[in-house]
Amino acid sequence: MTPGVPLHRSTGSLDGISIDFNPRDLIAKCDLLGTADRRSQLQAIYVPTKGRTQHVHELLESLDGHHAPVFLLPSRAEDIPPPRSSHELSAQHLSFQKDPASLSVMRSLRSASNPLFTTPSRIWDLPLKRNYALWHARENHFRRILLLDDDIRGLDDTVFRAGSAALRRWALAGAFIDEFPDTSVIGHVESAVGERVVPFLSGSCLFVRCDASIGYFPQIYNEDWIFMAPHIASGNICSLGSIRQRPYDPFSESSRPAFQEPGEIIADGLFALLVCGRYGDRLDQSTWSAILSKRREWLTVLAARAENPVHRDAVEAARALCDRVRGPDCAEYVNDLEHDRQTWRRRLEELA
Repeated sequence: MTPGVPLHRSTGSLDGISIDFNPRDLIAKCDLLGTADRRSQLQAIYVPTKGRTQHVHELLESLDGHHAPVFLLPSRAEDIPPPRSSHELSAQHLSFQKDPASLSVMRSLRSASNPLFTTPSRIWDLPLKRNYALWHARENHFRRILLLDDDIRGLDDTVFRAGSAALRRWALAGAFIDEFPDTSVIGHVESAVGERVVPFLSGSCLFVRCDASIGYFPQIYNEDWIFMAPHIASGNICSLGSIRQRPYDPFSESSRPAFQEPGEIIADGLFALLVCGRYGDRLDQSTWSAILSKRREWLTVLAARAENPVHRDAVEAARALCDRVRGPDCAEYVNDLEHDRQTWRRRLEELA
């Protein structure tokens, strides 16, 4: 795929929309692995963290030797462990709660007040941290940054060089997480029953060119897919290969499937439209009604196939939430996202 060229695929009919797709078909593969380019060095690494101090220790140790400054984004002071080395001591701490200008903008966005799709920040603040990383980078004139979660492992010089060099051609570049799939609870159930699950890029390891026209991360699960969707539509994103994520138990919290389901609906719906060339229909109520119908049908089938009671309960919780959502709800939310993206972009540009 040529950088900067929008996707042009056969449109088909509305009934031809499928929720079974390979998201990796949507993006270019970076051909810059092994490229060393001093002009493309990273200017900052941003690490959101919450209650996982050992993860932070391990990640900072793995970053020893890299020259880009590291900014930790904790939820509270207790999320930052006492430094064990000079490299850890040099990591700087940022708090979006202490920046009233950025916080005011994020709270004013339309989608942030939607009770059906939005998770309150007191429960889940990762999107706010990622947005603040973009804000801070723009404020400090950083052009090339890396968003990196504290449970990511396997980054080496090859990936760093390729990621920073890729930002000369693309606005975004990321790595897939295959060994322990970076997917939702429903994705893990699908894998357990033998379905194909293809992890995509995520905000957990995402190189970003901050002088480009970038959007924002909405307060909803799969916010990173939603953040990437316009860049996918314009052909301005690439992949760098694979890295690793520390394993965790996706079924450890019974509330997780219902928390994730609104983001599953919106993100999977947008990607399904991208795949079939109908991204322009993302504001159409009937389009979302069709997507929701297919989603409910699949969750019903998946619940019947899930032999593990924990898996079946997870699917039923997601299905109960999905049953509450209607096509007009989705169209209204995506319309708010479009409005918010323009507002956020304008405010970032004012910082330059």
